[in-house]
Amino acid sequence: DDGDRFSPLMLEALEAQADALELLEVEGLGRHALAAMQRASVADGTSPTAFATHFTFLYTRAMDSHAAARLAAYQLARPADPSLSAYHATLQNKSAPALLQRGRTLNAEVEMMRTSSNGVGATSLLFTSRDEAQDAATSAFVKSLVLDPTNGDAWHDLGTSLFFAGEMAEAELVYARGLQHAPSHEGLLAEAKKARA
Repeated sequence: DDGDRFSPLMLEALEAQADALELLEVEGLGRHALAAMQRASVADGTSPTAFATHFTFLYTRAMDSHAAARLAAYQLARPADPSLSAYHATLQNKSAPALLQRGRTLNAEVEMMRTSSNGVGATSLLFTSRDEAQDAATSAFVKSLVLDPTNGDAWHDLGTSLFFAGEMAEAELVYARGLQHAPSHEGLLAEAKKARA
């Protein structure tokens, strides 16, 4: 009987998580998704899934102080969780995959700002300007590459980010440098071909 396995708070947390995931699918509803994640965390502070979803959302949007607070609360609730060290490493920007995801998430925010009617507004949870969000995305890609310089996706994403920021010359240099580190990356090869044309 599932009623014996799931308390009302656990069920509330699961429902709030489902709401958050649905809201994340709709552009511009990040604030509402965050509120649903917060409801899930309050309802069941010991849920690894609710924590992981909430923490990842906060971290990838450069909301580090909020991610740190969520991590501290979860650590108090589940001090023996073996994944805690990985979350601490992520928060200290020592995870290349997490930094790459942060850069991609922030680039998506930049794109939403670029295409929204007012430039920022409801599209960003943290940044007041596109330039500020663009700088944060670029920083995340650079930090990712410091940790893993052979990641062709990170080089390509950094170059593309710079290109859309209007930094054409820098983007070409990044693509070329990335090709030195990841010579078989299809996106970097395509950019090299464009540069030769």
